[in-house]
Amino acid sequence: MKQKILSVLLAGMLVMLAGGTVLAQEETSVQEEAAAQEETVTQEETAARQILGFYIANYSEAGEKVSLNTISEADLTAASEEAETVIYRFNEDGTAVLYDRGEYREGTFSYDGTSLLITAGGKEEEYDYEFVDDLLILHSGGEASALYSFALEDMNHIRIGDYSVIEIDPATVEISEEYVESYIRSILQGQQTSETITEGVTQEGDIVTISFEGILEGEEEPFEGGTSDSLTLQLGSGALIEDFEQQLTGQEIGSTVQVTITFPEDYSGEERLIGKTASFSTQILSKTVVTVPELTDEWVQTFTAEYLPEKLNNVSEFREYCRAYQEKTALHAAIFNYLAERTTITGYNGDVAQMLLNYAAMTLSSTAGYYGYDAASYAAAMGYESADAYIQTEASSYITSAMIVNKVMMDLGIRYTVEDLDNSLEDYVRSGFGSGTTAQEYKEQVGQIGMWAYNNMVFKYDTVTTALEDRVVYQGS
Repeated sequence: MKQKILSVLLAGMLVMLAGGTVLAQEETSVQEEAAAQEETVTQEETAARQILGFYIANYSEAGEKVSLNTISEADLTAASEEAETVIYRFNEDGTAVLYDRGEYREGTFSYDGTSLLITAGGKEEEYDYEFVDDLLILHSGGEASALYSFALEDMNHIRIGDYSVIEIDPATVEISEEYVESYIRSILQGQQTSETITEGVTQEGDIVTISFEGILEGEEEPFEGGTSDSLTLQLGSGALIEDFEQQLTGQEIGSTVQVTITFPEDYSGEERLIGKTASFSTQILSKTVVTVPELTDEWVQTFTAEYLPEKLNNVSEFREYCRAYQEKTALHAAIFNYLAERTTITGYNGDVAQMLLNYAAMTLSSTAGYYGYDAASYAAAMGYESADAYIQTEASSYITSAMIVNKVMMDLGIRYTVEDLDNSLEDYVRSGFGSGTTAQEYKEQVGQIGMWAYNNMVFKYDTVTTALEDRVVYQGS
């Protein structure tokens, strides 16, 4: 399940759409609407966001507050009796209750979008605060504390069956040699280099950059959407109308080709163009030659020194590393699937659900465009009845997965801080096999919703499944 979620999720996060034309057959209205929805959601989640519920404060050995996390109502009474525990409760009417190291204090709290003031029992605590993905960060004296955002009431809507022992079919975590080699090939392809050339002849499979100007039959001026100064495509990929790509194959780079096409009946762009003939004056500007590195000891040493925590020395060590990585990935997927099969959810947080519907719409639009589809066609190719069915199903998968990992973290008492999340993201980006993205660039690229997804479906997923590894028992053993 995780692999399915992440394949769509990461594609949506990282795909950058090129400027489109009517030839690209993209359904831009879905993308534009989703982008507008994201902007609206982001604006609404700023100062007006509420700080309500129960939170427990954790302290370091030196007595400094290091983090704040939600606490389940079932554990509230017992926790409040512990000598070194502080529990905050923020109520909707602005009152605050503190269980401060065994003492009960009542008071008030207020916040204005940047500052949080808590007054209880004659004591005041003041913080600057901000929301970062799904964390509420409190700043005081240069220190930052973190609160989970899945509220107590959200966790009341999820039940997970017994997972004290996790039985797994060993066949689900077996990794074949063919799979390892396929994984290695994908890494090598991720390290490919490219060179732009401006001479030679095009052939199917070439990546070419073209400019064109299209005029409909019987007209004298270029039609709207029928021109481009620079469009890159792979010949034979189907990104443009088939006849268009075929007429560019076998042509001299640098030449201008007169391409004539008739827009087909199943054309998914502007309806007014269906059945019409157009002539495009098309210049083939250049061709991009891609070189994939060979798997050698030297390449392994260079690559692993840059992208892995520990440098490896030869191809044999790299193969073993890749096998172990895939085995661990399969084990974590099996653990998560075990949890998912025993999970019952009776309700969702409406705000989070709407955010993820917007996000699913954006990932569908961007992923579809990347592969040369419109949203509806890509959804159909993925086995969905419609684009809306795709969006609903994927959003449900996102929030279900997030609720599962948050529930398990609360069950196990797993705490984390902003620093833990940042360190995880640094490692994640560093091992991104040559994406060239820094952690900060990644945050800016994926935005608030993307970081919510990373936090819940990468960081917390890995944290939970790693914590549960020692509960695994293989069937038949």
